[in-house]
Amino acid sequence: MKQLLISAWLSLSSVLAASAADRIFINDAAIVSPPDQAPVIDAISWLNRGLFSITSPSLLGIPLAYESQHTLFFTNTAGGVMTGDPGFRFFQNVGSRRLWMDTWTNSGPITTDHLNIFGSGLGIFSVFDSQASVLMVRSTNIASTGPLRSGAHGLIHLEGKNVNLKRNALWTGFTPQPSFFSFGSSVLSSNYVNDFGVREGWWGLGTNNTLNGQGAGMRIDNLGGTPQFRLPDPSSPTHEVVRLFGNFPFTFLERLPLPLPFGFNPSNYTAAVLTNQLPGSATNFVVQVVFYPTNYPDPNLTTEVQFLPDFVGEANNGASIPVVAFHSTDFDIVDQVFTTDSIYLSDALGVVTNAFLAVNGVGNSRRPNTYQLSHLAPANFGFFGFQTNAIFTPALLWRPSFQFNVVTNRYAAYDASIGTVASTALTNGGTLTNFPGRIQVIGEEVNLEQTRIRAESALVIKASKNLTSNQLARVDAPWVNFDATTLAPRMIISNLAPATVRRLSGDIAAWSATWKNFETNSSPTNEFFFHVLIVDARFTNVQPVVVNEFAAHAANLIICDKLNIGKSFLAEAHGLDIKGGLSLPLGASWGATNFLGVVDFTNEGIINILQLAKAGTDRPFPYDNYINRGTNTAAAHFIRTLNFENSGSIIANAGLLRLDALTASMMGPPLVIFNDPTPIVTFNPFPPFGFVTNFISITNSYGAVLEGNSDVQIFARDLVVSNSFLQAGIIQHGSLIFSVTNSLVDSGQSGINHWLGTAGFQMLTLPRTSDLLATYLTSVASGFGQDSFHTWAAEDRGPTVAGYNNNLALGKLTLNGATNSLFHFGAPSGQTGRALYVDYLELLNYATNFNLALDISPDITIYFANSNLNPLKLDNSTGGRLHWISGFTGPLSSTNITYPDGRTFTFNTALVTSRDLDSDGDGIVNADDPTPLPEPNSTGLQITMTKGYQVQLSWRAKAQSTSRVEYVSGPAANNWQVLTNIINGPTNGTLKALDSSPAAGKRFYRVRVNP
Repeated sequence: MKQLLISAWLSLSSVLAASAADRIFINDAAIVSPPDQAPVIDAISWLNRGLFSITSPSLLGIPLAYESQHTLFFTNTAGGVMTGDPGFRFFQNVGSRRLWMDTWTNSGPITTDHLNIFGSGLGIFSVFDSQASVLMVRSTNIASTGPLRSGAHGLIHLEGKNVNLKRNALWTGFTPQPSFFSFGSSVLSSNYVNDFGVREGWWGLGTNNTLNGQGAGMRIDNLGGTPQFRLPDPSSPTHEVVRLFGNFPFTFLERLPLPLPFGFNPSNYTAAVLTNQLPGSATNFVVQVVFYPTNYPDPNLTTEVQFLPDFVGEANNGASIPVVAFHSTDFDIVDQVFTTDSIYLSDALGVVTNAFLAVNGVGNSRRPNTYQLSHLAPANFGFFGFQTNAIFTPALLWRPSFQFNVVTNRYAAYDASIGTVASTALTNGGTLTNFPGRIQVIGEEVNLEQTRIRAESALVIKASKNLTSNQLARVDAPWVNFDATTLAPRMIISNLAPATVRRLSGDIAAWSATWKNFETNSSPTNEFFFHVLIVDARFTNVQPVVVNEFAAHAANLIICDKLNIGKSFLAEAHGLDIKGGLSLPLGASWGATNFLGVVDFTNEGIINILQLAKAGTDRPFPYDNYINRGTNTAAAHFIRTLNFENSGSIIANAGLLRLDALTASMMGPPLVIFNDPTPIVTFNPFPPFGFVTNFISITNSYGAVLEGNSDVQIFARDLVVSNSFLQAGIIQHGSLIFSVTNSLVDSGQSGINHWLGTAGFQMLTLPRTSDLLATYLTSVASGFGQDSFHTWAAEDRGPTVAGYNNNLALGKLTLNGATNSLFHFGAPSGQTGRALYVDYLELLNYATNFNLALDISPDITIYFANSNLNPLKLDNSTGGRLHWISGFTGPLSSTNITYPDGRTFTFNTALVTSRDLDSDGDGIVNADDPTPLPEPNSTGLQITMTKGYQVQLSWRAKAQSTSRVEYVSGPAANNWQVLTNIINGPTNGTLKALDSSPAAGKRFYRVRVNP
């Protein structure tokens, strides 16, 4: 074993060979090799401390990545710089076997790419082809702090047991470099190869806008028809093009710009103009105009036009080559600078005499040889290009002094799509794991703390035993695969998948034409050569990020990114907290198979499940905690948990929403509901026929939301609600179903609840504690003749205010019915003597026909304190099952009246506003009476003692009133006992009562007189 030390410059023609199994290879200087003359390194250890730039040999025309022999240990120091064309493969190569290295350490920059020079058809272009560009490492231990780079079609693959990329930078991408070669006929070619991602749509070349040249001349005076050479909405003439169908060419007619949806045409065009006079000629002029779209909504997408000189001058007519460039600006997270990705369309129709359709060297498509489309800047762009030198007016192309308003023109037409590397790979049948331009990090122990990764197409991360840190600085990749396990207390998914990344793609179409005209009012006659190019470009520079495969194994998993899953998702964790978002692919559900062992779940982001979401219902044990503070949407929700908390939105947009919990709370921010002033006009197809105008209520601030497209079912021991919004039946019909056994309460008038059912509601049980006076429940029968069914489990305590105490009393009940709809009410199955006590009863539309629209079973009675209809008409209607309780004063049934002595009393609103009642018998109906009811203290109660120590009480009472005499033992006591009840006769009078059972101490008395 010997040591080989390289410390001299290796010339371009020299070859360096190390004998087999050297102990160490050291480079301290600069090694730069041409193709097929790369040095041979055969050493156990390889240390690079200088420049190592290798162009590797090829096999059957395919470039081979550089590899050493027998190397177990590799180190590139901070001073080492390595470049490889097409790249490097770091293995322990033993004969034909590729084994893993022991240790691979890098502190300096390593860059791989493949430079391919080829004739473009218009000039010589430098293109990073990169299909063989690779930086591959397989080693037990990998540690890198130096930046690693490869081409847009390249690969960075790091695989080991211990992979430490802390604070490292990994990058694959396309960095075009302009060429200084010029355009000219000497480089025009009958064959071409498209730049990556370019795919032809159609093409055309001919005379007078026909392929065979037999068409009529082109009218140019802008007096109707096409073309229209004007701003802001120019248009080309209708012209013939060829498109492939089933690999067979067919002729079609096209016109630019291509129409937008609904037949609209773009109108955001501007024009670049270059005019010049032929050198040495006073009568020959050239006018070139480029119409191109601008004003993209994204300020990072811009357009520019340059006119490149024709140095060779095939046509020798003084024209230039217009180039339209589309630029997308992005911030490079690796280099921390702004970079630009561009598409360049060049049109040489004005300088080319021999125009023809060139043949795609790898396909059956064609392209006019006058066009060039590439990510690379054409020759001399930005160095010798001319900017516009005139302001466009239609008079540049036509004025009455011209000899012809119909001209013979030569035209070219072309359409192509430009895809990203990833989209092109998908179109060609590729999968994420073989995308060009991808980065793969695979290991047992992986450290990605503050690592910056920019992948042109895809990023693959796999840590099979322990992701020691994934506090990524940032990732920029349109496709991601992630599979990791951590031994840390929690795994945080952050900066792994932004919502979008910038990759330029889209469609571009062009039409160009040349013609001559003459101005005859001058002597001698002026000759004009015209070249017009119209470009229609539909580009986008934003691509959504897809996490194709995701698997995470941790004690606690926190997802801060918004993950858009493309193929599969697996979360194995005790605790799962989604702060960003999660969208599962079509066909994927939420269940025990892909949410393994989840016990504590919290959502603070946005979840979208296209199939079922089963949380604790498809396994033996429920969730411990199911907490939702964000938006959680699935086709249907089945939730089984010990504790349920919702202050956000849970929506089953295609079916049932069912909740089983011990304790549940739905407490959200206040709802803001307003009436939309825009009328909705619909046609009623049933009698009476005609158009119906409605105004709808809009909610623009939601509280705690539960919505199901069919039923919403809640089964719980304890449920508390505040500012909740429940809806059963979003599009379909659905029923609200409750079974709460211990406690069902709302939070009072500061947190109104709005509940709605489109197929009725069912309250199956009476909790031990219940109060819903701050809850508004609506039942809608929207279909013609629809029946809806309702049950309620409260006790029937008769027409007394006691029915509102701890008895599922409801704040508001709204029944809104379509024509011939029917609202059924009954007791829950197996129960009798049930009631529904309502503070405010609202009947709308057909439900106002209450004797027809309400079907109330004998086993239930509806009591109400106020209504939008006359309560006297409702009282005792519907077979005696509907009753008004005028003595109850609830939040929606009470009003305050100040009497002449200055005291204010609270009365039932419907009672004191009635025009049918005179409660105090003074001849004035309550609605017009400033004192409609006797004052609570107007009874004139007097108390005297008899000789036998009995107490005698006397008071005034109105006719037909009921008096209730009560007492307590002291002024602080509130346990009032009934002494007697007395019904007065048909006239006003004084009533008396005797307490014949005096007790030791004092008694305090009061009398209640009810009309």
